[in-house]
Amino acid sequence: MKSDFIIINGVLKRYIGNEKNVIIPDEVTKIGDKAFIGCNLITGIIIPDSVTYIGREAFLRCTSLTAINIPDSVTYIGEDAFAQCRSLTNIRIPDSVTCIGKYAFCGCKLLATIKIPDSVVIIENGAFNNCESLKRIIVSEGNEQYKDIDGVLFSKDGTAIIMYPHAHGNSYSIPEGVACIEEEAFFSCDSLVSVNIPDSVTVIRSSAFQCCESLKKISIPDSVASIEEYAFSYCSSLTSVKMPDSIMVIEDYVFNECVSLENINIPDCTKYIGAWAFYDCRSLTSINIPDGVKRIMFMAFGNCESLIDINIPDSVVLIENGAFAYCKSLKRINVSKGNKHYKDIDGVLFSKDGTSIIAYPNDRSGCIYSIPDGVTSIEDHAFSECISLTDITIPDSIEAIEESAFCGCDGLTITYKYVNYYRDEFYSEFPHLLRG
Repeated sequence: MKSDFIIINGVLKRYIGNEKNVIIPDEVTKIGDKAFIGCNLITGIIIPDSVTYIGREAFLRCTSLTAINIPDSVTYIGEDAFAQCRSLTNIRIPDSVTCIGKYAFCGCKLLATIKIPDSVVIIENGAFNNCESLKRIIVSEGNEQYKDIDGVLFSKDGTAIIMYPHAHGNSYSIPEGVACIEEEAFFSCDSLVSVNIPDSVTVIRSSAFQCCESLKKISIPDSVASIEEYAFSYCSSLTSVKMPDSIMVIEDYVFNECVSLENINIPDCTKYIGAWAFYDCRSLTSINIPDGVKRIMFMAFGNCESLIDINIPDSVVLIENGAFAYCKSLKRINVSKGNKHYKDIDGVLFSKDGTSIIAYPNDRSGCIYSIPDGVTSIEDHAFSECISLTDITIPDSIEAIEESAFCGCDGLTITYKYVNYYRDEFYSEFPHLLRG
């Protein structure tokens, strides 16, 4: 019924009916953003030849949809257009579509094969992510932008691997000649156990192997100069990584929540360890920070609960607050005497001039601690989750206590004389404050 559709100037804005099989009126030229979003009763849709454009999230979460025809008139399939259509078993992309948007078919769990026609010039990242049954992406030989090699999607010149189908296999050797592993190329391929990366690869894009939950080991060749953020995050079975000598920057979140990671080398040329880079690598027992690293960012090694000690070399000029927070087995942070910006006092991290206390190791021996006279600030996360501490004395030199300085220190009694500045959260967290 036409009354089931809200159509403005040829754009189908919303479907408001409750039919299982829907025929879109001929007057529609565009299916607008979210037009059928969440219509989980629909099992079939017929789109007329008048339609040229399918908008963002147009059929998102149409979970009962099993069949849909995309006519030869359509040129654009938008971001998330058919995402989470988990009952869709087959889709024909006509030889008129030029662009397939980001996550367009993400989560279509029953799709086994996708065929890319000659007309397609843009396939955005993640277009076929989380298609759990997808074994092959077949590209027409006449396509000028893309090709497939045995069902895996590549750029036409073969220098970039773009998409590895979720169910293609549990091991894979990337062909020689590939220079770039594109963003989300292997995203959530949770049956993938091993990958061989050739010496031709120079770049691993963001989230390239994110959520490959069965991947156990990875050897990255020296040809790789850049590994972007989230590249191996959430690879929960990954135990060992061989990093190339060429990596100067370890980007944010690269190995975030690789909970089984036991062994990784940080190359000697590395200058920067990004925020959350090794967060929750809870099986990591030791890490060598080479003399060359200059910056260690927020939560870089946070929640690495098996780390026992950390050695800070001369080269480090910045350690952001919380870099070693929640490391419950950490006993010492040792700073090289030649470092011009930091020092340790009995394994506790301070600024070089001794005015800021930056990190108190979670498992340092003793349950009582007196902050040395002369310290003026207690930095954010300095004592986070130091649950073995029962008593701490703050000297009258303290002028500032930052937010979350004592986060998670349940039962801690703090004795102090005077504090000029503190975050509101400090007093709300600690009712056990004693004036000295």
